[in-house]
Amino acid sequence: MRFFGFLVFLGLIGYVAWPYYDLMRLERAVIYDNRALLSELVDVDQVRANIKRRFEHATGRASDPVLGWAKGGLQALNSEVIDRTVNQEWVRDTLLARVDDTGHKGLFPGVNFAFFDAPTRLLVRFGEWGEGPVHMYLSLQDWRWRVTALYP
Repeated sequence: MRFFGFLVFLGLIGYVAWPYYDLMRLERAVIYDNRALLSELVDVDQVRANIKRRFEHATGRASDPVLGWAKGGLQALNSEVIDRTVNQEWVRDTLLARVDDTGHKGLFPGVNFAFFDAPTRLLVRFGEWGEGPVHMYLSLQDWRWRVTALYP
C-alpha cells in the first residue's frame, strides 16, 4: 500500500512539473525561432478565439439599435483584423518583446506568476500588475500542453 501511495505521489509531481517543462520548450522555441516547435506548442486558432471572445465581452451589450449595428460592424472588422494579425509570428513577437523588456535572457526571468488556474490550465504572467503584464494560458489538449490564450 505504501508503494502504491509513493507511485501516486510521483505521478502527481510529474503532472505538476509537466506544463513547466513545456514552458521551457516554449522558451527555446521563442528564443531560437524554432517554428516547428512553436507550432507544436501554440494553438493559434484558440488564441484568436480567446482574443475575439475578450473583445466581445469588452464591448458589452447595446440596447440601442444604432449602437447594436455599430457594435456588429466593429466586431466583424475586429474579427477580420484578428484573423490576419494573430498568427505564430505574432505570438513569438509578443513573447519576445516581453523578454526584451525585462532585459534578461529567456522567458523564465520575466515570469512573475505561473500556477494552475484549473487542473488542465496553467496561468503564466510576465511582468508586474502595474506595468502592463502579459498573461498567457497553457491548456492540456490531446495530452499536450499548448498556449491557448495570450493577452498583451
